[in-house]
Amino acid sequence: MLTANAYWNDDPRRSVAMPGDLAPSKPRVDVVLVGSAFAPGGKPAERVTTRLALETIDKHLDVFCDRTVGPDGAVRGGKPFVRMPISYERAAGGEGTDNPAGMARGARDAHGHRPLPNVVPPSAGQAFDAEIMPWGYGPIAPTWPSRQARVGGQGARIARSWISEPLPSGVGLAFLNFAPRGAWLSALPEQAALTLEGLTRDAPVFTTAFPASRPRVIVSRGVGHEEPQMRGDAVVIDVNRSIVTLTFRGHVALKDREEPH
Repeated sequence: MLTANAYWNDDPRRSVAMPGDLAPSKPRVDVVLVGSAFAPGGKPAERVTTRLALETIDKHLDVFCDRTVGPDGAVRGGKPFVRMPISYERAAGGEGTDNPAGMARGARDAHGHRPLPNVVPPSAGQAFDAEIMPWGYGPIAPTWPSRQARVGGQGARIARSWISEPLPSGVGLAFLNFAPRGAWLSALPEQAALTLEGLTRDAPVFTTAFPASRPRVIVSRGVGHEEPQMRGDAVVIDVNRSIVTLTFRGHVALKDREEPH
């Protein structure tokens, strides 16, 4: 179990590599994916179209090789790739946007060449989207604007203190959902079918189903025991390690604040 978010290169200025598990409760099921896009058959490609589908979620992203736009407006492509990381660092963004870790639109190298994002929404091609969103499948950091907006002006304080302090009155639990927009489920059904395209090393299209079994937890409390109902509220897909993690959460009321737990 991760008690806190793990960031790429242990740098909190970067995007979240693996989300923390601690949360009192979450109103929706998070579905996120971290890792890379893979060219079909291991043959280098300039572009790979990826897809993540699970129940009502059906997300597509195009992943390009490294590209730049020169002062003359011409697009210059880099080497085709077999594997391309799809972290938010390779999507459009920059300081002051909903993707602070992303590639800033105005950035240029010493020769006046402007890098283009590798990870873009479908059909965006070489253009920067007018509204720069955190395009990707990965978790959103609690300090990023799109997540802070869920709790208004209290977001910065809550992001630092919610683990050690109660949430302020009136603050919705939606802040604790870490998936990007369009990657939530209302519930995690049994035997849900997961489809990944362009996101696995061994097959262009990979489909699997979650097990029907659910975890059972028994809490002993001196005399007798309780068996809280467990609800799935997170799906984390790590394609680099070929691992899918399902998180279930249950609640047990404490008799008082000082009760051992």
